[in-house]
Amino acid sequence: MNILLYSWYFFPTEIGGLEKYLYNLTESLKRDHNVILFISKENHIKIKDVKIYYIPTLKTQIATFDIFSQIISITLLLPYIIIKEKIDLVSTYVPTTNSTLVLFISKLMKIKNIINIRGYRPNLSLFRRITGDIGLIFTNNIFVNSKDFKERYIKQSFLPKSFINKKIWTFIPNGIILKFWEKEININKKIYDIIFVGHLKPKYRFVAKGFDVLYKALVKINKDYNLKLKVVVLGPYDIELIKSEIPNVDLSYFEFHGMVKNKKTVREFYNLSKIYVLSSTHEGMPNSLMEAMAVGIPCIASNVGAVSELIDNKNNGFIFPNRDYIELSKIILKLLNDLQLREKISKAAQIKIRNNFSWDIIIKRLIRHYKYLK
Repeated sequence: MNILLYSWYFFPTEIGGLEKYLYNLTESLKRDHNVILFISKENHIKIKDVKIYYIPTLKTQIATFDIFSQIISITLLLPYIIIKEKIDLVSTYVPTTNSTLVLFISKLMKIKNIINIRGYRPNLSLFRRITGDIGLIFTNNIFVNSKDFKERYIKQSFLPKSFINKKIWTFIPNGIILKFWEKEININKKIYDIIFVGHLKPKYRFVAKGFDVLYKALVKINKDYNLKLKVVVLGPYDIELIKSEIPNVDLSYFEFHGMVKNKKTVREFYNLSKIYVLSSTHEGMPNSLMEAMAVGIPCIASNVGAVSELIDNKNNGFIFPNRDYIELSKIILKLLNDLQLREKISKAAQIKIRNNFSWDIIIKRLIRHYKYLK
């Protein structure tokens, strides 16, 4: 099968949950299929046995000109790629103006297509909501990594509910490369009490990651028990943004390491930490949570997105109500004070990931659905 994957961003130029997913998907698909990437020219990457087409665009200070140049480039280049590479399937990611255009062109050329909604951003602009809706018109197939995405999308959509319900919604969770994340590291000493992973810039990502929720929990623990925990933070950050969003923040709780692109280093930080905390207010299916569970760290996560599909509360992790920092502080203390509980939770988490979210399992499901697309 000749598969074209369209996404504006791609690892390693950008690295978030979607970018990690795309990279792992590409590596898995190319074993048995011909994979072609259609991405921004800003992504100067090479992947063995994968052909890459870059979208040429203007780079000006005027956003309207840039968007217009993207539209022209996609309109001219995509039909050529579809014909030359004999594309059987076009897969897009995140509803945007450009992905809507890609879906429209592939539909016009009678090529099977998919839109993948693998993340949820609330309070989208009117323009983004409209263009996202239009994209649904040009596809029958919508893939999601959270079972509640359909309901969430319907709430913000302008399209009739009856129309959206007629579309084919398929749940395909994210996957984890077990051989990598389960690998033992001979580190017995735990340096950090908590590890936090997430983009803390720009503002909309900072808000979505709920960093202030974690901070309030840390302050409460310190105030009530005179215990100042040590937290390692991985991901892009902006100190001035943090200070503006959390007045009088005490940054001495945190050790910031910024974007860590080396996966071995990320794995090492997981192994150096006692607990992983995801305090997000909005999520899809968090890759970092899956990685932490696969490594074998006891995890605490807010009840958002697909978290409840990963964590069986109090069995292989803990779930707390969204933005409830008091409950979060109680669970953190409970885990820190009970080594046997941490070990029990860790083992159960690894089993859950191994049995349900291995890439070997996910890729088979994905290919099966690819073959029967309308």
